[in-house]
Amino acid sequence: MNIAIVGTHSTGKTTLVHALTSMLAYKRYSPILLREYARECPYPINERTSLQAQQWIQDEQEKNEQHYITRESWVVSDRCMLDNLAYMQCVAGGRDITHAITKAVEGVMRYDLVFKTQMLDLPATDDRVRSVDSAFRKKIDEYITALFINNRIPFLLLPPTTNYDTHVGFICSHIERVERYR
Repeated sequence: MNIAIVGTHSTGKTTLVHALTSMLAYKRYSPILLREYARECPYPINERTSLQAQQWIQDEQEKNEQHYITRESWVVSDRCMLDNLAYMQCVAGGRDITHAITKAVEGVMRYDLVFKTQMLDLPATDDRVRSVDSAFRKKIDEYITALFINNRIPFLLLPPTTNYDTHVGFICSHIERVERYR
């Protein structure tokens, strides 16, 4: 079972991924956690990002997805290639990124379930890495949603709450449904 948690930055993805991974381990699965790679990027990110930076992040994400995601694996991913593509769209400035879109869409199809966080009316925490600009966060959130819709990619919208137990329960109920039909 391969699961991606996607959404704009500062929406609780990393905390949720850790909570979900712990729950799956408790249920006797052996999940692999794929972390996000933006923090390791050697180039500026957020509003100052570039195509070069986003390509670096995409390449890291793709390399790890290809390595860890199999039909038999249990992977929980903090973001997927589609998230990073939204940031790439911000800086593309009319440049053709069709190849990146194709690769990201192919990448997201590796997942059995994709859950999107919601951007709640809460300020981002300033961790000195992620942007706290709410307009920028909203723009990325809209790009991600549009990428799902425009490319007809199935996803499930997580409930609009900061309660991680609610999110984990929601995700586990969908995992159980998929597992019944495998």
